[in-house]
Amino acid sequence: MTKYICTWILKGILICISLVCYAIKVSGNPIPIPPPPDTICKGDTVQLLATNPLATSYSWTPNYNITSTTIANPKAFPATTTTYVVTINGITNNLIVNGNFSAGNTGFTSAYTYTTNLWPEATYCVGTNPQTFHSNFSPCGDHTTGTGNMMVVNAAGTPNVVVWQQTVPVLPGANYVFSCWLTSVHPTSPAQLQFFVNGVQIGPVFGASATTCQWNMFFNTWFSGTATSAVISIRNQNTLLSGNDFAIDDLYFAQLVQIIDSTKIVVENPSVDLGNDTAICPYDSVTLNAGSGFAQYQWSNSAATPSVTVNTPGSYWVKVTTPNGCKAADTLMVTNLPVPLIVTTSDTACIGDTANLSAFAGPGCIYQWNNGVSTPANPVSPAGTTTYQVLVTDSLGCRDSAQATAVINPLPQISISPDTTICLGTQATLTATGGQQYQWAPTGSVTPTIQVSPAAPTETYHVTVTDANGCSSTASVTVETVPYPAVDIYSDSDTICRGDMAELTASGGTLYNWSTGATAPSIQVKPTENTVYTVTVSNSASGAVCSSDTMIMQYVKNCNVVFIPNAMSLSGINNIFKPAGESIYADFYRFAIYNRFGQLLFETDDFNEGWDGTFKGNYVPEGVYVYDLEITTGPGETFRRQGTVTVIR
Repeated sequence: MTKYICTWILKGILICISLVCYAIKVSGNPIPIPPPPDTICKGDTVQLLATNPLATSYSWTPNYNITSTTIANPKAFPATTTTYVVTINGITNNLIVNGNFSAGNTGFTSAYTYTTNLWPEATYCVGTNPQTFHSNFSPCGDHTTGTGNMMVVNAAGTPNVVVWQQTVPVLPGANYVFSCWLTSVHPTSPAQLQFFVNGVQIGPVFGASATTCQWNMFFNTWFSGTATSAVISIRNQNTLLSGNDFAIDDLYFAQLVQIIDSTKIVVENPSVDLGNDTAICPYDSVTLNAGSGFAQYQWSNSAATPSVTVNTPGSYWVKVTTPNGCKAADTLMVTNLPVPLIVTTSDTACIGDTANLSAFAGPGCIYQWNNGVSTPANPVSPAGTTTYQVLVTDSLGCRDSAQATAVINPLPQISISPDTTICLGTQATLTATGGQQYQWAPTGSVTPTIQVSPAAPTETYHVTVTDANGCSSTASVTVETVPYPAVDIYSDSDTICRGDMAELTASGGTLYNWSTGATAPSIQVKPTENTVYTVTVSNSASGAVCSSDTMIMQYVKNCNVVFIPNAMSLSGINNIFKPAGESIYADFYRFAIYNRFGQLLFETDDFNEGWDGTFKGNYVPEGVYVYDLEITTGPGETFRRQGTVTVIR
């Protein structure tokens, strides 16, 4: 729709220089529908409206499906999309500057004198209240708002005096309209005014009402001819001196034009198609789609979306509404197809064996087990009783599911004797429980308990146990044998001197236990007489200890041979004085040194300790010293010797 500019011709009257044309859908209260284009539903009526307060005529085309072609607001009821065109006579924008005096005393001229004291005649003022300038004037408000400016005049009795005048540009050969609003501010002798353009009178004299503050509009038309400007003036023609007081406001001068506009009325006839009736398999669903582009959807199941998904048979309908409020509807029937009849077979097996499951629903069916098998037969070996589901789809695409169970019996829980270790040549008792039948290997025994005496270092025995369900399990037990040790014992010296050490060594096993309490293979002994030593030698493995005993006699003789030096050097190599011998054994030992005065200088009970020739940390003088030696080697065997030793430096 073409649009033009609207403006104010006079206060309170809106003049549009184009046709403001829009459609109103007739359905209850009128609802404006913004152009372009205006859209209605098929069978509806729209209100056409061309607004122009000063229009002189209207002409609508086409002339069918419309209530009138010569009024501003006919109603149209087109059956198809139609463009309506209207021709209207109107006016342009106001060419007068400050025609409502809102800018004050500017933009115009007057033969009267401007003053705020209007008691003298031939004066005027611009303001909001005439009484402000003359106490006898009525307190009128301006024409537009009642609070704005107006031109207030105390006119003189001289005719043809210019009250208001302004020059505006015009187009040659054009028609113009000139109007203004007039009111009396004093009831006596109302004003008599006349329009002039370029000094030529336009129209007759027009007079104000004797009722003060009552605004009336006056207008006339003018043809510009060859003129390019217009001197517009309002002149006072009243010759009476008393009264003749008035106000003017909202002066308007505009070109008369012919306006052509159009509006397109789109007739909408929507449709919706859900498609053909359909059949679905039970538990399946179908999506019904009403299409896009509609503003509202109403389904029989209360849904309000473009599409719905349904899974039950029945009649489904949808009603749709376009963005313009037009409606359409469709219905579809949904029915159910039959599902395949499935016969399944379950099976029983032991853990580790195969259970043979199967399903049958007729020829042409597709099978899908939940363990991935896609054939009617489904051999399975689950760890425990398991129910499997099979989905069968027939030739029509309908499907159903069924179940088959693989009952898995557990294997016997065998309790068997633990692995054991025995001494070679002895027997081990082996026992197994947990079933009804027993089969041992390699013995061939069929009893729960057997006795074995393996000859090899390690022997493994297997038993197969079968329960009441025919399920079997096998368990094993290992018997290890530990040989008895072949013991050997010897001494590093058959006979030793009393007081000497002998090393006894045993071999042939891994554990040793001597009569002395020692546990090493070799021990050292220091007997004082002939002594028998025993040792228990064992081989041990996994808690089994296999032992052999043996003994040895250790012979002892007295080998003491003692000699004592008779001199010592305090600074030479013989600087320690003590008894010496091949082997010294003593139950009691004492060695002492005295000086010639009988003073004890040194004493010890250690055969290996000697005198270094000192007394209280100082070397003794050279000379002869006395020693005393006493040794007891056994009952009644005491050796004692006294003598002297010479100390030299």
